[in-house]
Amino acid sequence: GDPRELIAEATGMTVEELDTALKATVEKRLAAAVEKGELTQAQADSIRAHMEAGGSLFGGPGRGWWGK
Repeated sequence: GDPRELIAEATGMTVEELDTALKATVEKRLAAAVEKGELTQAQADSIRAHMEAGGSLFGGPGRGWWGK
């Protein structure tokens, strides 16, 4: 099954609530990384666009950490 369903069930959330919480966390971390100079705004925007297109943040072997 969908790992999100398992995580949502284990945490007492719906999948939609989990998705919302994950997106908010990623947004905060992207903003902090840009502020600290760890990412450029363009890199953060690229990660955000990848996520919004349905991409994963968890790439497999040999792939970037956001799945590219």
